Amino acid sequence: MSRPPGLVDVQHQHLGQGCLSSLCRGGTVVLHQSFDPDAWLSTVASEGINYAFTVPTMVYALLDHGHIDLYDTSSLQTLFYGAVPMTPACIAEAWHVFGPVLLHGYGQTESLGMGAGLRKDEHDPVQRPDLLASCGRPVADASVEISMTRTRLCRQGRSASCAYGRRR
Repeated sequence: MSRPPGLVDVQHQHLGQGCLSSLCRGGTVVLHQSFDPDAWLSTVASEGINYAFTVPTMVYALLDHGHIDLYDTSSLQTLFYGAVPMTPACIAEAWHVFGPVLLHGYGQTESLGMGAGLRKDEHDPVQRPDLLASCGRPVADASVEISMTRTRLCRQGRSASCAYGRRR
């Protein structure tokens, strides 16, 4: 059975994670030398890309493209974004443009992976707008703290730094 390909345009260490997620599912990986919104959208449309690994600046560029409606992105089942937070307004716009396919991962390479994330169903700007500014829920073995300083935890509903590590 042939699996639709994944698309990875992210450089450096993120490349491995994006490739592995497709290859481990028996998929094909389409790589671009660099990110260009036209090339990205054209590849999604022509290759039937079902999974794409991005960072927020790429999503911002796609949404600012101006002619995104000229491309068929209906094959996308997952649009993963990570590395840094994305604004709630951008998440809402991306949700309306691409559909309920957004998946967020918050982590850092130094700790070997993801610490928290938002599932696809948690990106709904109508039903779950309160979650769009969140770093998400901790993954299985992560310990996550939202803190104002190294020793002072943040109260619920406030913005601050997110730190995480692995449970021992």
